[in-house]
Amino acid sequence: MKIYEQGFIQTLHSILNITPQTTKTGITQGFVSSIILHGKIFYFCSDEDFLKLLAEGMLFDTNPDEATLQDLNNELANLVIGNVKANLPHKVLDKDFSTPIFLGKNVAIPTQNGIHFAINQGQCSIYMEKQQ
Repeated sequence: MKIYEQGFIQTLHSILNITPQTTKTGITQGFVSSIILHGKIFYFCSDEDFLKLLAEGMLFDTNPDEATLQDLNNELANLVIGNVKANLPHKVLDKDFSTPIFLGKNVAIPTQNGIHFAINQGQCSIYMEKQQ
């Protein structure tokens, strides 16, 4: 999971010029998006505070609506997994890479295998499972 952790940190640093901190505990409630890379499904679970930081940093929006927060969670998944894809030691074909899908708010995540991050009061967790 180290390459995914590095991809997340690099992406957030390039977007916000902030380095997120890794945490031991994650979140399972929040905005959830999924994306597939090379036979693995990644679930991005972000709380509202985290996404508001992204809205302010990326869109200069200090009062984003719910639709904007959903789009930002999808965009976060796309940017992070795109970063990881670009840094994998082997080539990943486009068919092995999906666009993000917003699954909903506070939906059940089918795995507990994850990495967890925080910036200020905001949190984001990335969970991974093998695609069936």
